[in-house]
Amino acid sequence: MGVRAHLRLPAVFNAALRVQVLVYQRGSYDRAAAIDFVPECTRRRHVCRACSPRARVSHRRLGSHEPAAVPRPSADHVCWPPQLQFAKEPAADGQLPEFTRRLTAAELEDFSNSTKPIFLVLHGLSGSSSESYIRCLFARMPDFECMVLNSRGCGKTPLTTPVLFNGFWTYDLKHTVQRLRKAFPERQIYAAGFSLGGSILANYVGQSGEHSGLDLAVVIANPWDLNHACFVFENDFIGDKIYSPIMTLPLKQMIKSHYKKLSENPDFEPLYKQHFRHVNSIKSFDNAFTSRLFGFNCASEYYRSGASITKVFNIRTPTLVLNALDDPLVGGDEHSLPLKETTLQPYLVTVCTTLGGHLGWFRWNNERWYARPLSRFLNEFHAAQLGKPSVDARYLPLKKRVVNETLL
Repeated sequence: MGVRAHLRLPAVFNAALRVQVLVYQRGSYDRAAAIDFVPECTRRRHVCRACSPRARVSHRRLGSHEPAAVPRPSADHVCWPPQLQFAKEPAADGQLPEFTRRLTAAELEDFSNSTKPIFLVLHGLSGSSSESYIRCLFARMPDFECMVLNSRGCGKTPLTTPVLFNGFWTYDLKHTVQRLRKAFPERQIYAAGFSLGGSILANYVGQSGEHSGLDLAVVIANPWDLNHACFVFENDFIGDKIYSPIMTLPLKQMIKSHYKKLSENPDFEPLYKQHFRHVNSIKSFDNAFTSRLFGFNCASEYYRSGASITKVFNIRTPTLVLNALDDPLVGGDEHSLPLKETTLQPYLVTVCTTLGGHLGWFRWNNERWYARPLSRFLNEFHAAQLGKPSVDARYLPLKKRVVNETLL
């Protein structure tokens, strides 16, 4: 039985916002019109608890680790709300984002003894575990242990080493999955990534192949081709003049907040003095800091190397992809998405909506309507208990014949 049978998307996505949805999978191209993603909490015209600005998310620190042959990582922070038990007060020590708290000893023990499947989520650029686009999904998943991996320096995470994050840096995710898999070998582990978190997740499952340690990956609003996405974004007036400068501000603030620790990197301070004042866009930030601090010469080299679309054919984890065709950060057209790749890759199902923007799948009352179909899909996928998928070798993508940058 192939993976295609595991991912029956048209049966899961159902109902009424008149958004056209295109479903791509190996061997078929299905066009389904008038599909709705209405959350149940909209029926009485109120904002669900997890979407409310008052919602709280529990928090705990996994700890630090020190791998060989790579920069020493910072402390990883994973957040989860067991049973949707939200904090009543913000963290007293000021070291956590608003609406979060540390788990109690009893909650940690409950988690350790639980048999629920684990759902690990990666947030977007400079986000954190408190993002509403994550909490609205968690609110619909009481039968899962929901966690968020905060990227280095995000969500008031203190840096213990002078290293930040990018869409190609997958070691933190790998380390987290390995620890969870070792601690809970009998539990299913599912993962989702939003925006830049989607890039990290897609790169990870592409890099790791059969050894991802995940039972399912969900990649949402991922800029699959970073170079193409940057080109389209820069040549859009609103994207270049409004969105990009606004999105750069929290990145610059993060640099300032962690200046002392980042200064331990001998390359950082010269870059800061030369470029910080002039950084006013995402690409200029990546040119000045992201690329140089990770050993790339410029942002374009980082974008080409970190484009997750180039790793699609090595994915061996069942993967659901969700993108909007009008997303200004992804590219806004079908050429920036792995649609042809999906028809040749049995481990992949891609769902495209004609509307949605970048993580902007909203209804009239500001509720995100993707939470319902995604939570249903995850619940039904888990309930099916399909086990490790098997695919006939004849239907697998061709093995890449590039070795040491040379085509054999």
